[in-house]
Amino acid sequence: MEMKDVLLNLLLVLSPLLIIQLLYMRKETNKKMNKWLFALLPALAIVFSMLYPFMIDGEFFFDFRRIPYVMGLLYGGYPLGIFLFIVTVGTRVLIGGSGIYPTIVMAGILVLFVPMLSSYYLKSRLRMKLSLVTAFVLGSLLLSIIQIEMMYKTAFHPSHYLELIIFHIFAAVIGTILFETIIQNFHLLKRVIKAEKLEVVSHLAASISHEVRNPLTTTKGFLQLLRDDEISTEKRDEYIKISLDELDRATNIIKDYLTFARPEAEHQNPISIHSELKNCMNVLTPLAQMENVQFKEDFCEEELFVLGDSLKFKQSIINILKNGIESYHAGGLIQLSAEKEDTYVKITISDFGKGMTEDQVLRLGEPYFSTKSNGTGLGMMVTYSIIHSMNGHIYVNSAPGQGTVFRIFLPLHVK
Repeated sequence: MEMKDVLLNLLLVLSPLLIIQLLYMRKETNKKMNKWLFALLPALAIVFSMLYPFMIDGEFFFDFRRIPYVMGLLYGGYPLGIFLFIVTVGTRVLIGGSGIYPTIVMAGILVLFVPMLSSYYLKSRLRMKLSLVTAFVLGSLLLSIIQIEMMYKTAFHPSHYLELIIFHIFAAVIGTILFETIIQNFHLLKRVIKAEKLEVVSHLAASISHEVRNPLTTTKGFLQLLRDDEISTEKRDEYIKISLDELDRATNIIKDYLTFARPEAEHQNPISIHSELKNCMNVLTPLAQMENVQFKEDFCEEELFVLGDSLKFKQSIINILKNGIESYHAGGLIQLSAEKEDTYVKITISDFGKGMTEDQVLRLGEPYFSTKSNGTGLGMMVTYSIIHSMNGHIYVNSAPGQGTVFRIFLPLHVK
């Protein structure tokens, strides 16, 4: 028995288990992944192990096909079992030789009886699962050996029996433990994803309740003051104005959350990047002048277009520009550039303000995170959502005292 052939066969049997984990990770992000792909993996393990067997006693070929076959029957029941039976018998027929009938007998007996224990097996503890898999694997191995000895009127040497039994026990135990570990990792991944979703919902709930409560409390206070009959008309108008402003602020907060929750544009229209960026600068020019901040533009000569909602796109750019203006204490410069890069439009917004640490950059776009003492974090959260809804990406580079650079990539639209 060549040890390298044994190890190669064992590797071919166990490697599909690792592929299962990769496919499952993809399935978590792509719910359209077909289930039949997972049924192919034990089938491939069976086929590969039969194509590269190892030799016993100089003339008899063996392999570890029983390991994925028995595990498939126990984990998948009759539907998967019938499929694996067809694959096993079909492969053996194509290979040819005198071992076709032992294969049909062994695979047929297993597919008839093993799936009956599938429900019990799935509910059992690891020790019981190891016992069942090992028992069925050894039982089918001994059945095949007996058939071979009866067909060829020969007997294997006791050392060959021992080697086959030890190797099959080892393969069955390793395969079962590996698959059970992968399943536990799957369940752990689901719990982590669920916990993250609940954490986001918790943050959003705490954030919106905190932000909306403040303007509502203010409005309630001024409305109570309006009950006073002796209040002057001037004061009454002032209180009403403050109350309406606070209600508008609450409305805008809720609108920002709705934009974050459903940022997809209702109407996808071509957007002129140069025109919209200039409009954003014009809107913020009064604020920039108050803070002694200047805009500098550097647009390419070619007119660039992207698909999206122009109002939401302007909202995202204004949020970034406004943060850049507020990053200065005594005036400064904000640079805007737009250029074509492959199939994308690259928008770069740079300031030379106070900058951010690496941890702060990583948290940009999170709900209720802001580098400003009176900030809510809603602006950047909405900005990230809008850009992502346009199939774009945002990259941020920043360092304390050196400013911040936003690079936005959006798919180029050719009119």
